Amino acid sequence: MLNVRIAAIFFLLGIFSCQQSAQQANPEEEEQQIRKLTQQWLEVESNKDLDSSLTFIAEEGVYLPNDWPTLHGHQEISKFLQAAFDLPMGKISGGTEKIEVSASGDMAYEFGRTEVPFHFPDRDTVFKTHYIVVWKKINGHWKAVATSVGNTR
Repeated sequence: MLNVRIAAIFFLLGIFSCQQSAQQANPEEEEQQIRKLTQQWLEVESNKDLDSSLTFIAEEGVYLPNDWPTLHGHQEISKFLQAAFDLPMGKISGGTEKIEVSASGDMAYEFGRTEVPFHFPDRDTVFKTHYIVVWKKINGHWKAVATSVGNTR
């Protein structure tokens, strides 16, 4: 009789935990969070705010900029971003084209396009890019764990 009760308790706990997981992971809500984060990230980078930009990237994040070696972690990524921010860059436009969130709600990928205007003394130019970001939910917050940016020639 005790074994039946214990089995019933574990069965009910299993059902409850499955329902909890299904309720907690809402891919549509997670997608909207990532879209909002991406727009905030583009705004922060347009303002050349290095410290704020790094808050979107996981500490151990990987960044793969076009025609550069792979950058690992905040220290390497911050050097690259600072060099970019030192250029006469204007406001970044564009953004997300697609986001796919895992059923568990803790991983996602995003791809999109941006245009970055530069105002050099002898000419103005627009750098058109496409990007892909792999997002991971770390301690309840979405962080970019891998980012690849390339130009569209």
